[in-house]
Amino acid sequence: MVRDEIRTKSPDRKKRWKAKRQMSVDMFISLVDDKPITAIKRDNARAVHKCWLHRIAPEEGKADRSVSTGNRNMGNLRSDFCRYCKAGLPVNSALASASTKFSGMRWVI
Repeated sequence: MVRDEIRTKSPDRKKRWKAKRQMSVDMFISLVDDKPITAIKRDNARAVHKCWLHRIAPEEGKADRSVSTGNRNMGNLRSDFCRYCKAGLPVNSALASASTKFSGMRWVI
């Protein structure tokens, strides 16, 4: 699904590109559970968003991650989710509006 995106990247860039996306997926799984993409709900995206909010803007103490890192993580999930749906893979009606699962979930610096 991403061959066109990484086709021209050097081996090192491909490795870093994949690692960033894998980190986003690993965090999603640790917070929500490992589930089929067809079972992902908006509430799952909100749980990840809430976790990032606590990391970039904690009520007390100092943030341990930047806003841009949180936006990148949510953007990775959003683009992966939408890419899956646009690839013509089997989806159910819950995924018909795929972009709404992760849309609007970002922070402004």
